[in-house]
Amino acid sequence: MSMVNVDDQGGSGRIRRLTQAALNADVTLERVGVVATDLGTSLDDFQQVLAKMDGMLEAFGVSLEDFAGSIRDIDALTGPVSRAGDLDELLERIERIVATVDWALTPVTWARVASSRALGAAGGLAARIGGPVIARGR
Repeated sequence: MSMVNVDDQGGSGRIRRLTQAALNADVTLERVGVVATDLGTSLDDFQQVLAKMDGMLEAFGVSLEDFAGSIRDIDALTGPVSRAGDLDELLERIERIVATVDWALTPVTWARVASSRALGAAGGLAARIGGPVIARGR
């Protein structure tokens, strides 16, 4: 029996390819580790966002409950009126109240507009002649 001689270049080429494959696998595993770490961080951040969203939804639920309570209060108030057939009378009374408030506040509104215009004109005139500028009141 004769021994098979292994070519030195063939054996070293195989070792070189196996070494390169091991290095490639090592780099790939390192990249997978980085991706896994980044994914874990992203999931932690996402969990915090979900917790904030849960809090907002809970507050929204409380607001909806309050709104539903207001609707029930309005229904309780208007229920007897609408059953008695006095809904038109109620609307007329509300209209009279709004008209009275509008009538009462109209002079105040006009006085405010006139004073704002006067202050604006005086401020513009003072700015044109180089004098002190009058501050506008709010």
